[in-house]
Amino acid sequence: MRIRTPLIAAPLLALLSACSNDTKTESVQPKAPEPVAQNTPAQRDPEYTKRLAETLSAVKQEKQVKSAAWNSEQPPYLLAGVIDDGTRRDGYAGYLCHHLTENQLYHGKVHVMDVVAADRGEWRELGSAECPESGEVTEVIFTTKP
Repeated sequence: MRIRTPLIAAPLLALLSACSNDTKTESVQPKAPEPVAQNTPAQRDPEYTKRLAETLSAVKQEKQVKSAAWNSEQPPYLLAGVIDDGTRRDGYAGYLCHHLTENQLYHGKVHVMDVVAADRGEWRELGSAECPESGEVTEVIFTTKP
């Protein structure tokens, strides 16, 4: 009797057989890291880097936020992971925009993500908001999707 393996399992079986104790292992040299983009705002202005760090720290201290990170420094795009409770989080994203504007990070955008889905490698946005363009503007533009 012959057992047929699905196409998906074939590469996995090949990988497992290559890792068996019967094969010799070779030392592999790690690749050099990719060069960091030069002349970003954070590299030009240490104060900008400080404001990014302070803002991220303040967002991480929010009770609902389980994780947070910058997706981009310029313009500042913030990803905030929360537990999905079944509601849209556009208003919460707008609230988090205030952390950006308090630290003079303008033209930003906040994405509130489902942290459980993110752990599974899925991108599931619960809400988002475009932050004010200057310290004088107090309006937050919600970017809800139908």
